[in-house]
Amino acid sequence: MTGKSNLGSFALILLLVVVALVYFTPVLLTGNFLWFLPIFDEQPTTIIVFREGEQLTLYPGDPGFDEVTSATNKLISKIEAVHRTFGISDVGLEDLRAEGTAVELFYAESLDFPSPVNVGGANQLLIPLTGHYTINPVALRGFDGEYWGAALRLGDLTELQAVVAALEP
Repeated sequence: MTGKSNLGSFALILLLVVVALVYFTPVLLTGNFLWFLPIFDEQPTTIIVFREGEQLTLYPGDPGFDEVTSATNKLISKIEAVHRTFGISDVGLEDLRAEGTAVELFYAESLDFPSPVNVGGANQLLIPLTGHYTINPVALRGFDGEYWGAALRLGDLTELQAVVAALEP
């Protein structure tokens, strides 16, 4: 009888160790204890919308600010992948701002994303809404004016594109 009891206890302990490793490895990598919850509910301090050379700056309380924030948070809550080698050059960034449509969001603090890998630390996001960046939609991450590689792969941009199109200049 003790053989069965020891085998059952061993299996239970082994299962608990595996579950702990699966849970705590992403916690150690990201610092986010709720990495598995697809929730991104951050409030930007400033949103800049670029539309074919025009720039619209939104602050909390401005018309359209809450709608852009909500649509963006839905997209970031569903990160599909991380492109480790994908980034944007300074020329690409200027072209996007001058000729394309994009949303740039700035935050007061560094962000934690719902992801099992460490993609946090950014305090700004740039989401292109037109051009070749929308073939596989991404959010570019950055900190204090600099954008990095390892873009966040997003899902369908339709809601955010509609919200941005409806904004009054």
